[in-house]
Amino acid sequence: MRRLIRNRDTRTLTAMMARDFRVEFDAGKGPQAFVRHWRPSSPASALWDALGRLFSLDGHYYSQTLFVVPHIVAHYPIDMDPLANVVAVRDHVNLRSGPAADAPVTGVLEHEIIALAEPMQPPVMIRSGGFIEFVHPEVGRCFVAANDVYHPAGHRAFFEKRGGRWRWISLAAPTLADPPELTRARKPS
Repeated sequence: MRRLIRNRDTRTLTAMMARDFRVEFDAGKGPQAFVRHWRPSSPASALWDALGRLFSLDGHYYSQTLFVVPHIVAHYPIDMDPLANVVAVRDHVNLRSGPAADAPVTGVLEHEIIALAEPMQPPVMIRSGGFIEFVHPEVGRCFVAANDVYHPAGHRAFFEKRGGRWRWISLAAPTLADPPELTRARKPS
């Protein structure tokens, strides 16, 4: 996948897709819907940045036939607001006093979940190269490089082994527009 992303090889990527490949949660299904939505041949397409960020992270096997990238999706605590936090994706992530690579370091994160200064709105897309603002409980207002964190409500890619072959089945960021309503099952009377 990393080689395909580096080469911007849309043809091979779409050939890996299942016929029912899900494009976002509400943008259609199949390789043609993927091309219409992401416009991978456009120099302005956000696809390559999104895929590059995804595949720079580890994935998680839910089972021998279901795999997701990034692993954050599988391990993020269900009781935490996915729009209000990000996850440091490595050790020694520098917290900075301003949104610049040369701003003074005010602290360090170690594979932690940290609250954003302001929750993001779906669909979430953190572009490479920028900075994200936090209010750290010990440091106060600070910034972290976007490449050093990933948003639990960001894009995720699922792969499923079907008929002995791995197929790419989705690339989506949850809209969270209509979250599922959780109700307690009633006992039969």
